[in-house]
Amino acid sequence: MNRPVAVLDACTLIPIRLATTLLWLAEADLFQPLWSDTILDEVQRNLPKVRVEPAAAARRVGMMRNAFGTEALVDGFDELIDRMRCDPKDRLITFLATLTATAPIFANLTADIAEEPSTTPSPVPALVEADPACAVNAFGKAGDLTNPAQVAMLWWSGLLDERGAARALTYDPSAWGDYQWAVNHLGNRSLASKVIRAVDAPDRVAYMRFVPEVAVASRAFESFQTTMTFLTLVQIDDGTWRVWGLGPAIYSADDIFGA
Repeated sequence: MNRPVAVLDACTLIPIRLATTLLWLAEADLFQPLWSDTILDEVQRNLPKVRVEPAAAARRVGMMRNAFGTEALVDGFDELIDRMRCDPKDRLITFLATLTATAPIFANLTADIAEEPSTTPSPVPALVEADPACAVNAFGKAGDLTNPAQVAMLWWSGLLDERGAARALTYDPSAWGDYQWAVNHLGNRSLASKVIRAVDAPDRVAYMRFVPEVAVASRAFESFQTTMTFLTLVQIDDGTWRVWGLGPAIYSADDIFGA
């Protein structure tokens, strides 16, 4: 089997959940991981900055070296880095796009995290408080159906108040029955404003997340820690968006358009 090959930089190997997931996928032969002594030294040097004891950091890097051996270790590539034409973050995204057929949730959420600037971890594991006005504004201009966030909000509002509006914003209303199952499923949940663009079709497929409702307006982060329901949206020929699906899974673009 010809496996995809990916260089795992320090920014992917320091966050424990992301690193663990990547290494699990590599161990399952879904791709061949590569790194250099320089990358591993950077990982070990920076792990204490995220509250990993130096001895534990050394053990972690040592286990990575032992588990994947010399096959993962590369050198002599430094002069090629500046000759790569794509943006550094795009090198990771192009690797992730190949995984959508086998691990679509991982590929899309990892791509979403990779495009966000690094921030200091919050002591709250899943939700942080947000200003209510900012939360509403985050969904974009009211009534703009070319914005998937606005379509998702209008669809959700219609689901709760006027089913006709929800049907008008659904790609295939006949597949949803009377929509009551969706209403029941979304009870005590809130719509997060962040749009996740499909890594394998960013201009045609987008995802929104429903997260557990809390007493104040919230925004979600650290996706892997939060029990979520995903709303899948697709762009139609006129450039506007429609709701395609709802559930615990993310589907690849091939699955969506093949269906």
